[in-house]
Amino acid sequence: MMKNLTLAAGALIITSSAAMAQSQLTIGTPAQGSLAAGDSQLPTGEYYDEYAFQGEAGQSVSIRMDSTEFDTYLIYMDPNGANQSDNDDLNGTNAGLDVTLQSSGLHRVGATSYAPGTTGNYTIGVYQAGQAPAPAASTVPTMPSMPTMPSLPIAGSMAIPPTVAPVGVVAVGTPVTGQLAQGDAALATGQLVDVYTIDVTAGQTLNIQLNSPAGPATFDTLVIYQDPSGAQQENDDVMPGQNLNSALTVTAQQAGSARIGVTSFAPSTVGDYTLTVN
Repeated sequence: MMKNLTLAAGALIITSSAAMAQSQLTIGTPAQGSLAAGDSQLPTGEYYDEYAFQGEAGQSVSIRMDSTEFDTYLIYMDPNGANQSDNDDLNGTNAGLDVTLQSSGLHRVGATSYAPGTTGNYTIGVYQAGQAPAPAASTVPTMPSMPTMPSLPIAGSMAIPPTVAPVGVVAVGTPVTGQLAQGDAALATGQLVDVYTIDVTAGQTLNIQLNSPAGPATFDTLVIYQDPSGAQQENDDVMPGQNLNSALTVTAQQAGSARIGVTSFAPSTVGDYTLTVN
């Protein structure tokens, strides 16, 4: 029953329309959320919210998602887009994962449902191993089992090909304006992409914002950060499901030349943008 987390066209490609603004989770502090019509969706039709938390290699955590309104489903992906795990029924219709983190950085969690088109409120949290609260008793009828679940493309499919030459350099505090246009380089998933480089030092924190100004050339943006270490992060919505702008807060894992990819949520999209790094 595997669902894959991706940032792909029309699906977050961390994937689904879930490319939400990557709401931040603090270990030990649960958050309240809601799947609702208008949220991003996985290609298989499930609404999806994306969360992220900072973790260290070797750290063991427990991820929990409970709801009294629907059958929950969790997806986990590490900072490199690998080690994907998922769970649908830790306790009846509540979901949970126990994970030992394989790398340090921003880890991603997808909060979704077992069945397509499902809406409802939920609680999600990340805890140190052994400190997760006991799951609430499930009051939602369990969905019948299915032989297999369709898979989605993984985040790595959004990787910027190493052969793509940068179109420029971006400096901290200096916005860059540009345009995605036919003839630009493209990702494997079909999105056009402009790549910028920026020199970073290990441990440096960057706030990356990608906006598309209102007008006839506006589009749904998606920003990609590639660390000199090779680790990658993406974001599609600053405010999940509420606007077309993207943002990432990243911490450089290694000194060197990082790459920032300016692209779109859907393939072959063109339009104007402004990229800012602070």
